[in-house]
Amino acid sequence: MSVVEQWTFVREKSGDLLSPSVQHALRVLFRNYMDSRLAVYSKLPDLDAARAELARSEELRHKIWSRAVAVALIGALALGTTVAHAADFSTSLGADALPTQPALTAERARGVPTGEEVNTGQDPTRPVTRVDVRFKYHESDHRAVDGDSVQVLTLRADWMVPLGGGWVLGLRGDLPLSWDDTPSLDNPRGVRQFGLSDTLLQGFLITPTAGKWTAALGTQVIFPTAPKAQMGTGKFQLVPSAAVKYDLGGWIPRAWTALIVRHAVDVGQAQASRPSINQTIVQPFLNFDLPCEWFLTFSPEMRYDWQSADWHIPFNVEVGTMVTRRIVMSVEYNVAIEKNLPLYKQAVEFRVGYFF
Repeated sequence: MSVVEQWTFVREKSGDLLSPSVQHALRVLFRNYMDSRLAVYSKLPDLDAARAELARSEELRHKIWSRAVAVALIGALALGTTVAHAADFSTSLGADALPTQPALTAERARGVPTGEEVNTGQDPTRPVTRVDVRFKYHESDHRAVDGDSVQVLTLRADWMVPLGGGWVLGLRGDLPLSWDDTPSLDNPRGVRQFGLSDTLLQGFLITPTAGKWTAALGTQVIFPTAPKAQMGTGKFQLVPSAAVKYDLGGWIPRAWTALIVRHAVDVGQAQASRPSINQTIVQPFLNFDLPCEWFLTFSPEMRYDWQSADWHIPFNVEVGTMVTRRIVMSVEYNVAIEKNLPLYKQAVEFRVGYFF
């Protein structure tokens, strides 16, 4: 969406809500912004130079945004570590030295919960019956488009079904709602639109743990429920999946690693004019359960497209905490390193979950 179209959209949507003085102030700000941009482009000799200047400014904005998010994540991790050390120090002083606190605070101060370690829900082989609300913002990476972005609000539910003998069935459903201004056949001007994206169902059969190893096998089914072309693939997809997890407790206390491998293919004739899907997805995990029920997870989701022979490889980090015994909060950051397969430039996701 161009700057002029964005201003027109804001003016139409907010005209009944804003006072004339506020509208005048917005017009002045918009005019000053346009004057500054025209001052830059008027000095450029041709269209190619203007495009190069725009690309440089966009790259600079991308770097600043990435570093700001990275600093925020590092700050959150440092704060969590500081709180953890402070809690351990307070505990070492003895129970008499601690002020009166609620029971939950006392449990969190010990770092490890009483009885058994808390399941933060990060382990794909240890599902938790839960509901999540997730909000993701990501910058799209469409080479012909500058500045398009997507916001997705996902309602997710997981259900853990014990089968006996250590076997577990993990079920999951995702209902994503999208705000998207990516140009498409349904939206050639790139106007921001709201609608349902493709819905997802998943089933995982998880084996009993053998020593430090746990395995899982299952599939995802993705339904083409998006009403707009830019909000979904338009394809009914089957995504067979396999996972294996190894407990690193012998080397690193309260740490584990895992690997999920999926292969996504489209089936049927839903929207045959849309590009077909044939992608392999590899997602390694490295998780550290920190004191005071904080956790740090690295889980980049890498994709390879067999039709275009393109890769998408991101850097990923997630920091979160169990706020209470039943509530988890986290923030996750992704930035594309290898992005020949245009999925996104960078993305941030905030999550709040409730465990049953």
